[in-house]
Amino acid sequence: MFKKNHCNAISVSPFKISFLFGSIHSLLYWGASFTKNVIGIFASNLFLLKISIFFALLITLYPLSKRFIRAPQFILGITFGSSCLIAYSLQSNEFTISLAILYIGIVAWIVSFDTFYALADKEDDEKIGIYSTPLLFGNKTIQFAKVLHLFFYFSLGLIGYINNFSLFFIITI
Repeated sequence: MFKKNHCNAISVSPFKISFLFGSIHSLLYWGASFTKNVIGIFASNLFLLKISIFFALLITLYPLSKRFIRAPQFILGITFGSSCLIAYSLQSNEFTISLAILYIGIVAWIVSFDTFYALADKEDDEKIGIYSTPLLFGNKTIQFAKVLHLFFYFSLGLIGYINNFSLFFIITI
């Protein structure tokens, strides 16, 4: 990393210095952000704390799911769909039917989107032996993804109906 120049002084390239300080800065920023978020979660309500711990575990397990679960896109949907639960729990301890429907709808949308995305890697997934919904559903993959998209829109309409949202909300879905 270091080399001596003609004056027996150590010289370091500007790139190496920049990389070193950039790495230190990134680690400090990550540590500060992580600490702030953990403090925020513990300062919030108990519902937020419980679901944050549960979904943090799922987030760490998701990368392994492609090796052991036939449809890892469902784990992805369950994990990242949690954002609506976490955001809602910042405002309320109450778990409503509308929130459950929204969560299920978001999970369906994420699974559908990632299924379309995974079609590009279908052959590679098959070669290296990992699972995906395109491999699971084969020739019916696109139809499956379309049904999940429709379910998402249905869930939004159902939330609008349950909560007596205006007709404008239903029409704009």
